[in-house]
Amino acid sequence: MRASHTAQSESSAIWRYGLAVALVVASLSLTLFLESTFSNRFWFLFFAAVMAAAWFGGSGPGVLAAVLSMLAVDYFLLPPFNRLTLRIRDLPFLVTFAACALAAARIASSLKQTQASLKQARDELEARVEERTAELKKSNEALRENERELRLQTEVIAQQIWSALPDGSFEYCNERLLTYHGCSMEEMRGHGFAKFIHPDDRERVLNAWQEAILRGTVYDLEARQLGGDGKYRWFLIRGLPLRDAVGRITKWYGTNTDIEGRKQAEQALQNSQTELARLSRILTMGELTTSIAHEVNQPLAAVVTNADACLRWLAAEPPNLNKARDSLGWIIQEGNRASEVIQRIRDLSKRAALQQAFFEINEVIRDVGRLLGAELGRNHCVVQTDLASGLPRTLGDRVQ
Repeated sequence: MRASHTAQSESSAIWRYGLAVALVVASLSLTLFLESTFSNRFWFLFFAAVMAAAWFGGSGPGVLAAVLSMLAVDYFLLPPFNRLTLRIRDLPFLVTFAACALAAARIASSLKQTQASLKQARDELEARVEERTAELKKSNEALRENERELRLQTEVIAQQIWSALPDGSFEYCNERLLTYHGCSMEEMRGHGFAKFIHPDDRERVLNAWQEAILRGTVYDLEARQLGGDGKYRWFLIRGLPLRDAVGRITKWYGTNTDIEGRKQAEQALQNSQTELARLSRILTMGELTTSIAHEVNQPLAAVVTNADACLRWLAAEPPNLNKARDSLGWIIQEGNRASEVIQRIRDLSKRAALQQAFFEINEVIRDVGRLLGAELGRNHCVVQTDLASGLPRTLGDRVQ
């Protein structure tokens, strides 16, 4: 392989330097022909040969063409003709000619190298552009594939999912949400979602949405939304902002969670609590009624007992008027006591203040004994009391 490469290099060098010689020979022939025809000097053709040799062959062939051109001019075009002589008066011309020829070769070679460099740079740029284009195309395809997979995932998730632009306008809703509302994506874009909010909740929902957009905070509330069947259901609506590296909101992502079952359970619980409170009031009323009956029954029983006693004293022979009079006095006392009990119960229902006063506790005990007398007699019971005298008076409500 190295030998083949060396042979190719030698062949290329022979071709390039041979081209330089051929160009100089052609320029000399054309110059001699034109000068013999028009009697003018056409030595500039040698510069064209030098530049062509440098352009197609490189700097080495260009220098060779410049040297050969100078020799050809000296030999064929400067007197004495057909001899290589260097006269002093021709020296400035030859030096200028050689400098110009070398400069032309240098310029042509530089232009060629510049063109080659530009071509190489352009090829490299095109290659990079093609490479970057291929990478960008691949990235776009991967992005589209990821987006497609993401959309497929949002479609299979058992949740209503939506996304919105930074200004709050909807740009995407998954199929589950569209199916529930019975609408198309075009109907939901922008702020089309508002028409599916219950009229009683719409203003509250829109105000909360605008506040979340302005402040960049989490959007979280409960509202009723209209379904394709014409019925409203409760949903928990949540939205979160997606921010870039500098904290700017680039998009909103949200979900709608059906909480109709939870709302119904809460309503059922509230109804149960209301019913329980009603039953509690009924039970309390029953207890209060029993207490009222008990409290009123005691003085009424004493009234009946004393009335029976009064009748017995009056039916005696002779009638015992003093005992009957005492019984009537007890009847009046117990009737007043029944009235006081009823009055105290009314005061309790009206949250009136207790009627406290100082009284003798022994008198209350004796009253209770007399109140229970009939009941004790029917049950063949005897109550004995041993009350101390001179006890301090007690402060309280005597009837209660």
